[in-house]
Amino acid sequence: MSDFITEEGGYTWEQAYKRTWEETEDDPSHTLLDKVKNRELNRLRSRLRTETPELQRGMMRHFYIVIDLSSAMDDTDLRPTRLLCVSEILASFISEFFDLNPISQIGIIGTQNGTAFFISELSGNYKNHIQVLREKLPAMSTAAPPSLQNSLILSKHSLRNVPSHTSREVLMIIGSLTSCDPSNIFSTIKEVKEAEITCSVVGLGAHMKICQTIADATHGRYDVILHEHHFKEVLQFYLSPPCISSKATPALLALGFPRRISSEKSYLCTCHGLVTREGYTCPTCASKYCDVPYECAICGLTLVSSSHLARSYHHLFPVPPFEDYKEELCLNKRYDALPVKVAQCYLMPTCQPVSSLKHYF
Repeated sequence: MSDFITEEGGYTWEQAYKRTWEETEDDPSHTLLDKVKNRELNRLRSRLRTETPELQRGMMRHFYIVIDLSSAMDDTDLRPTRLLCVSEILASFISEFFDLNPISQIGIIGTQNGTAFFISELSGNYKNHIQVLREKLPAMSTAAPPSLQNSLILSKHSLRNVPSHTSREVLMIIGSLTSCDPSNIFSTIKEVKEAEITCSVVGLGAHMKICQTIADATHGRYDVILHEHHFKEVLQFYLSPPCISSKATPALLALGFPRRISSEKSYLCTCHGLVTREGYTCPTCASKYCDVPYECAICGLTLVSSSHLARSYHHLFPVPPFEDYKEELCLNKRYDALPVKVAQCYLMPTCQPVSSLKHYF
């Protein structure tokens, strides 16, 4: 067995592996190389194909992520461990989430020892969430099994005062096969359903009946991942807003467009309590903030920029997905003066100009 122990003290099969086959180049026709480069683009397009633009979707979301912090997260089936892999993938997910949903809010909840607690409060500042996932979460110690019931109760109490025109969502990432609950969890599931909270579960281990029950009762989704890439593909589903509930009532929302300031004088920001010279000013109470979007702590006004509002608006009228075009010659009048021979082309369903794959994203 000593032949399989590395200099760091671990076994060779527990070390991170390199995907050398992804760097392989084939003959001059570049058949294999094109497949490797286009795999990521095909993954992004698969999400566009599954979206149904006929459904009405909202623009504002309140989204809680529940992370299992039990000893099951120390397993090494995800490299280097489940907890470190989840923290890194969630950091990328949150960055992409706020890019598509800039006026939404996210909160992070941890569960272990039969309890649930806040790791990051519900807010629209994605930089704080990413910092918590990459610095605070990996340093946390794992303990006894989690509590699905306490996680649902904590999420429900936090989302009960959310306005009715916004969506209420909970995503639970569970690695343990057990749950330590204080009472009847089925009564809690009923309360979550009555509060119109959509609860989805991503399992890192085996399939669990109780997780399937939670997802089915709250009109959520339950997935058990196979590997790291499958985990990323599953999270792609939660980037788009869910369908608006039939009981949701439309409402007018007051938004403030702050003015960016940059002066020689220093001031104290309201969001972090730090001294800075650049930031944004609330148009109502003149409070200073480091970044937007943000909900003003003084007057309660939601501070956004025009670009944030435009990026949220595209969910209401999404662009239809392109259709496959099997011709070898692709003419893109905007970028190419002459027809170009490419591996795959796509055709716009409305005005019918042909676009090559390299210009689609």
